[in-house]
Amino acid sequence: MALDNVDVQYFLQVHEEVGTISDNDVSVSCPMCREGRSWGRKHRLHMYIKPSYDTASIHCWNCGYTSNIFGYLKEFFPGDFSSYKKAKSGKGFAELRMAHADTDKPKTNELNFDNVDIGMDMSTAPVAKEIPKIIEEPKQINMEGFAEDETPVDMAAIQGIDIGFSMDFGSSPAPKPKTTEIIPTKESEDGPFLVPSVTNLIDVPDEAKKYIENRGISVQDSWLYSPKHNKIKFNNVDINLSEYIIVPLTIGDKWYGFQALAWKEKRFFIYMVTGNSGYKVENWDKINKDEPVYIFESIYDRLSSGLENSVAALGANLHDDRIKELKQPVFCLDNTLVDEKAKEETIKYLHLGYKALIWPQGSEKFKDTNDLRKLKVPYEKISKMITANIHQGIAGTIRAKMIN
Repeated sequence: MALDNVDVQYFLQVHEEVGTISDNDVSVSCPMCREGRSWGRKHRLHMYIKPSYDTASIHCWNCGYTSNIFGYLKEFFPGDFSSYKKAKSGKGFAELRMAHADTDKPKTNELNFDNVDIGMDMSTAPVAKEIPKIIEEPKQINMEGFAEDETPVDMAAIQGIDIGFSMDFGSSPAPKPKTTEIIPTKESEDGPFLVPSVTNLIDVPDEAKKYIENRGISVQDSWLYSPKHNKIKFNNVDINLSEYIIVPLTIGDKWYGFQALAWKEKRFFIYMVTGNSGYKVENWDKINKDEPVYIFESIYDRLSSGLENSVAALGANLHDDRIKELKQPVFCLDNTLVDEKAKEETIKYLHLGYKALIWPQGSEKFKDTNDLRKLKVPYEKISKMITANIHQGIAGTIRAKMIN
């Protein structure tokens, strides 16, 4: 029996110290007891499920904390709990809430683009040329890579991870994962920890390329692939990844992390060396920071925009230190007309004085820019829609709150 993908997404979203991930078990460092002097090295808080369980259980094998994902997020991460409830809508949320109430827990359509008005006539302009290949191929890297879905998760930085590890939750304490501890070498005082090489990766196969092309975009030159039953080595840690596209996160020709995108199912992960979470952003080393930089949630959205000077924050939030490096940040989040979380984040950035995209009336059928590309809307039209609907200041905040 496997863990629910939404439960895994939100459990990992709120932790930076992750130990192991398997279909039925995920371990992180416990934020309640902080595991004595072992913080960041041992991962004793587990979310796991057994065939006899109705829902996943959360338990710390150090301090004994016990709950489920409902109670855990509600008590310790109320901001994420709100969006979790929406994500779980129609996916057993009522049963999960009931299970929590019974737990003695500790305190602690078919879319027709021509019929949609998104602020300009999008039906007659000629098809733009294929979007330029923005990500350059890393040099001297022997690796296989993986990348996945349209809504990247704010996943954890990892230290000593073995995805293939699984546990038997019997009466005895959980065994220690067989992992290699990472002691990264900082190569720059101003940047992330860099990894010189990633091994066991191949070129993206045609079948996976077809999946990306069906999303209206192209596989980039730097993307790699982890084939079936493959194990890659990232910073001296073996990671089991089967049939994932790999999108490197790089500075120059060295990696500091990567996003793994499954193309046969809706699943994706972000892997980073511990300490690099402030650099959870794709295409960072390819932009001109003195010019307007368009910030999207996902890699697919960024590539669908037609805007070259852009990054993917791999979620709705870009780290404050990265924002400070940009002279003109422009936040282009998911459709503010249909995504309440994106609307809240957009208003937050407008309050802070930044520019942001406010999706125009008539675009309610589209979640993000990749939805437009999947309908073969030309890049030129998408980029014009974006730049024509950038707002700022009080007027932008009012517009974001009023338009619906």
